[in-house]
Order: sequence, then C-alpha cells, then structure tokens
Amino acid sequence: MADLPALRTFLAQARARIDASAYPELHVTGASRDRRGRRGPGLTQAHMDTLLGRAAGTYAALERGKTRHPGLLEAVARILQLTTDEWRGVHAFAFSTEPLEPLYPPAGLLMADRWQAVLDSQSQMAFIMDSEGQILAHNEPFRALFAPAPMPVDFLRWTLTSPAAREVLLEWDIHWAPAFVARFRTALALQAGSTILNELLEDVLADPVTARLYQASESAASIMAQAEPYRPIRHSRFGRGWMTLCAAILSDTPGARLYVAPFFDELPTASPAMPSNCPR
Repeated sequence: MADLPALRTFLAQARARIDASAYPELHVTGASRDRRGRRGPGLTQAHMDTLLGRAAGTYAALERGKTRHPGLLEAVARILQLTTDEWRGVHAFAFSTEPLEPLYPPAGLLMADRWQAVLDSQSQMAFIMDSEGQILAHNEPFRALFAPAPMPVDFLRWTLTSPAAREVLLEWDIHWAPAFVARFRTALALQAGSTILNELLEDVLADPVTARLYQASESAASIMAQAEPYRPIRHSRFGRGWMTLCAAILSDTPGARLYVAPFFDELPTASPAMPSNCPR
C-alpha cells in the first residue's frame, strides 16, 4: 500500500535542500512563493511547476498524493537530484513498488564532468539528450534559447506540447512539428514500455494539431521532414535565424546523443559536403 504521508514529507524535505538560486530563471517567472504565499528554504511547489514545464498546481497535486504518474515522479526526482536509494524509496512511497528503470542511465554519473566540459567548449548551442527526450546536460547558449523562461527538462515534451515552443520554433507546424512528431513516434516504437513517452502520447493525442501530425507520421513524407537541414528559429540572444541539429551517439551512455545546433543569421546555401548525420 502506498505511503502518502511519507511521500509528502520526503518530497517537501527534498525540495527544501535544493538551492533555488541555482536556477536564475526562476526569479522572472513569478514562482517565488508557494500556493499559500509562503517563502521557505529551497524550491517551492510553484518553482517545481515551472521547472517541470507543467500547469500551476501539478506538482502540489503530486505531493499531496492526488495525482501519481510515474513519468512525472521521475522528472521530479531528477530536479530534486535524488540518489538511487532515494529514488527507490520515493517510488515505493508513491506506488508500493520498485521502479522498473534506474533514475539515471548506467553511465550517466560517469558522463557528467567529461561531457559537460565538451559542451562548455562549444560557442554554439549544444546539449545531450537521452532516448526519451530528457536533457542530461547542456551549455549556456542552449539554456539562453529559452530565456527568460526556464530551460525544460523534457525537451521532447516541450517541443510538442508547450505554447512557448511555438513562439521559439518559428513556423512550428511546418518546419518543426512534423519532424519531432515522427521522431517521437519512432522513440515510442523502440521503447513501448516507457512511462515518460506514453504519458506524452496521451497529451499529443489530446491536442487536435499534434494528433493529426501523429497519425500522418506513418507516411514517407514525415520521414523526409526529419531530413530538412535548416529550420527557422527565434533565439533570445541571437534573434531570428536558422538552426540545424548535428547529432552524435555517445558510446559510453546508451541511448544518449550529443547535439550541436549551429545558428545562422541567414539561410545557408546547401553544401554537398554536409555530413549526412548533421540534420538528424
């Protein structure tokens, strides 16, 4: 049987130990206090909604035990930087079971320092994303893409469901959504048991626009859309321009990819020498 009082106490204590100043974007979101107007140590419930990229009150409902979704709990655990043992404990409090998957990829803890140095050496946007669309690491130019809003933890969810994405990713319905819906459908086929992806599927199908794109992603045209080399974008620092995504597989972190995303003021002329994996 789930232990909801223990879940509530543990999550509140875990929030309190996280330094909110580590997230400079929070002070511009209006999420400086909890639902009762109180300011306490660490992250408030409102902070958690902001960092999760979810509607106001979503985290509070989880902490009270009113709503319990494994994917949401996993995203919360990552923000709260839970250890492996803490992850097992909080999952047991919520669901009375052991988690099916580890909170971090097997090589994730080994990846952090080395790959962060690689990311920080890039002047262009760069980030590492796992096979479920979760951001594992990033550099400052990538974080700035979302300013003044916080950088989303779940990039795939943000791309497909966030209204803010449709302001940043210009002509979203033409250049971005078809490609990312097709990519999402492929990821779901490869990881049918993924809680994060299945919860995202529910939201994708609930939106008439993304639902239509999801059904259309069976076609060859959607595969061709993924190969579009340059897409229009609005960067908070660089302004309007064009971006391409160059991907590389990380051999020491299964399922993770390194993405470097060069920004161009003008649409580049296609080059026959462009690597075939650059736009993927």
